Amino acid sequence: MIPSPLRVYISTSWKGDLERERKTVEKLIELDLLMTPIYPREASVHDVSSDYFKIINKCDLVIVVLGSLYSRHVNNEINHAFRRKMPVLCFEKECKKEKKLEEEISRLKNNRIVIMRYKTIEELEKEVKEAIINLLCEKFKDHIKIEKLILRLISDGNIEIVKPTPLDYNYRGVVRINPFEQR
Repeated sequence: MIPSPLRVYISTSWKGDLERERKTVEKLIELDLLMTPIYPREASVHDVSSDYFKIINKCDLVIVVLGSLYSRHVNNEINHAFRRKMPVLCFEKECKKEKKLEEEISRLKNNRIVIMRYKTIEELEKEVKEAIINLLCEKFKDHIKIEKLILRLISDGNIEIVKPTPLDYNYRGVVRINPFEQR
């Protein structure tokens, strides 16, 4: 199988309440959608968030699965992805939640973040698959629109195509010094 260049970061509570959901999403992304799922292995509440931010920076999309327990790390990962202007897809399990998590979900909704709800693993799988496909379709359509606009600007003469000149590696007016050369 050819590994996909699209990397999807999966963010779930590190407290273990969503292990089954995380594995399902990871398997779906890898086997059905042929993308590369990224999930920090053996994460601990003592881990440094900046290490995970570096991992997120190398990804193209963030999927967040919210369950019953609040996780400061998930909150930090969501905020980091937003600052990086990355697409974030949130999925909320229909269950009793900690008050702090309820507040976080309300804050996300107030910031116009769409959160899809699910009851079962099967519903989660269906929602994740549809959301990723819809996101890719939107991005592809946007890319095509931009490409057509650029081509129209070129054909109308509003943008001039300039062919690059070959690079010249000689430094003009600079004496080259070789530290190994005998003087």
